[in-house]
Amino acid sequence: LREEDIGGSSSFITMIHGCNEATKLAIEIAQNGAGYAFMPCCIRDGLYGNVSRVAQVDDATRHTVMVGLVAGQYGAHLISAIDQRITNRNLTIFGGYSLHDEDDAPALRNDGS
Repeated sequence: LREEDIGGSSSFITMIHGCNEATKLAIEIAQNGAGYAFMPCCIRDGLYGNVSRVAQVDDATRHTVMVGLVAGQYGAHLISAIDQRITNRNLTIFGGYSLHDEDDAPALRNDGS
């Protein structure tokens, strides 16, 4: 499978627990017009954006900040979470799809569902 064969408006790419460069590569492939849902795992300092290090915070806070940094850098539409009892790396980044008909999009309840 070649990178140029993946992506485009008819594709949707998903990844669960992609570490370090795996998430970065998958998002960059999705930038060809594919929708995506990625649940990053490890995010090494200095891999994304201008923030070289997130320090002196607990692991969960650091992961949340880094996921936000990734989402912002690639123009994601949504960050959502699954139950932390399933995994402590529970944040998912969504993006790449068109939001042209927001009136037709399903509304999220306050509990995130």
